Amino acid sequence: MRCEDVTGILLEYDGGGLPPPRRGRVEHHLEACATCAAYANTYTAVQDLVQEALAVELSQADQADLDMALQTAIRRTA
Repeated sequence: MRCEDVTGILLEYDGGGLPPPRRGRVEHHLEACATCAAYANTYTAVQDLVQEALAVELSQADQADLDMALQTAIRRTA
């Protein structure tokens, strides 16, 4: 399996959606390729952070502040 193949299916791999034979090939590649292993670890960490962020419940005041900040940032880039 090539690096491009592995990085292209990390979402499926991380989510457990790969069939066992293919998952095994990915794991074998990750054991042999430090670059892809580091990429996969970073990918998993980012996915975990996103899930944590989505689980946070904001107060109405904090949500209003966040909405205002996002609108301001969008206007600056437009």
